Amino acid sequence: FAGDGGLTVAPCLDLQIEPALVEESVFRELVHWEESGRVAQPRRYHAVCAHVLHTAPPGAERDRRLLEVNERWFEQLGLRDQLVERVRELPPISGQVQAVFAQRARSAREEGADLVGAPGGERLPTLVIRVRPESFGRTDELRTTLRRDLAYVADMLDPTFDYAPELPADLVGPVRGLVQDRYGTLWALSIAARLHRRFGEGGLPDPAALLRRVFPAADPVAARELLGAVTGPVRPTHVDLLRFARAAVPAAAEALL
Repeated sequence: FAGDGGLTVAPCLDLQIEPALVEESVFRELVHWEESGRVAQPRRYHAVCAHVLHTAPPGAERDRRLLEVNERWFEQLGLRDQLVERVRELPPISGQVQAVFAQRARSAREEGADLVGAPGGERLPTLVIRVRPESFGRTDELRTTLRRDLAYVADMLDPTFDYAPELPADLVGPVRGLVQDRYGTLWALSIAARLHRRFGEGGLPDPAALLRRVFPAADPVAARELLGAVTGPVRPTHVDLLRFARAAVPAAAEALL
């Protein structure tokens, strides 16, 4: 995600998936198959589960065997691949995260990917992917969401981006909120441009309008130059984005710094 050249494809780290996400995703996918008239696979699945229920004693052994069944079907139905392929699009992250987890998202707002723990800390962060079971049936939407969020993760893990989770301490009060909003917009524009160049998707409908929203007093020529610097082929770093956001703070607000 750092640029437009040939990006090394990452081997997928061991992806650990929450059992509840596996089970409900398989169930929903097979219901969709039944509703569309494809009944052979759902019947096979239910027959396998029925065999486990009749042959395994209640308790931990039965639960373990049912989980194994659901994990096999999660893979056979191509649901696991929807996650693995997105992680493999990242630059190599082995040695930068301690684990990759996929969990059940409780809402659309919670869906996406993020790091738990800050890069550069005493312990490596964990990459957590949150997905609603029903989202596996909306392949394009899920791919777009995960690519966007994983692009942020790639930036945060890249030492050359030089990410810092907190804004400088000298930013206080309304100015801090203003700079944070502008920084977030600039970062989103940078990621959207890179995703669009690489995959042909993820572009924002009107980048100039977004820029005007957070920089309403900006000179049009300066705004175009800023947009070019943020969305061009050379990725801006965290320091660049912060500098752009702070440079655009109105003079009246600068007095608060």
